Amino acid sequence: MSWLDTLQKIRSTDWSQVPDPERQSRAQDVVLMTAYASAATSVVPLPLLDLALLVPFHTAMVMTVGHIYGRPLTKTEASRVALELGAVTGVTFAGRAAITALKKILLPGLGGVVAAPASFALTWAFGQLAIEYFKHPELSKDQLKQVFERAMKDATKVFSKEAFEKFRTQNPDPIPPTEGSQAEAPAKGPAADPEAPKKSESMRPKKRSL
Repeated sequence: MSWLDTLQKIRSTDWSQVPDPERQSRAQDVVLMTAYASAATSVVPLPLLDLALLVPFHTAMVMTVGHIYGRPLTKTEASRVALELGAVTGVTFAGRAAITALKKILLPGLGGVVAAPASFALTWAFGQLAIEYFKHPELSKDQLKQVFERAMKDATKVFSKEAFEKFRTQNPDPIPPTEGSQAEAPAKGPAADPEAPKKSESMRPKKRSL
């Protein structure tokens, strides 16, 4: 089963009665596999990396994490949340300004700085941010930014060359499909409801303005 199939299966599961520790564990699994997926598409030095290419990965991740925490989102809604969270981090995912910002955040431990571990670090940290965003609606913009910055530092300890190569072997084509394909389709259940956009809007954090 590919990582995209796994995400789709998770979005087709009802998590409403699942204990919080299990939700947290599954959300971390989602973040880790998405981080390796984004890393697997990076085969060039960081200065040539277009961070806008990471947006589909972050959108799929936000959709899945949101579903786990009881906030189903359409792909359009998830993309909007991903861009809003990107603004919180100070990395806009496009252009040289984003590259400069990323270099300032990354630790020297990434050495080089090569694209694969850099993409992994950014996506993994973004995933931690998404988890906190859905778990704790009361967090302010500054608090969310602190979550991301701490996660960026921790990401250097999480990346594994062995795990990266294993992921590449199991997922020869990790790029998220275009809109309308099965892997990106809304999940069965609440997310597939025609009224889902309205419902998801009401379920979003009310105390935060990004």
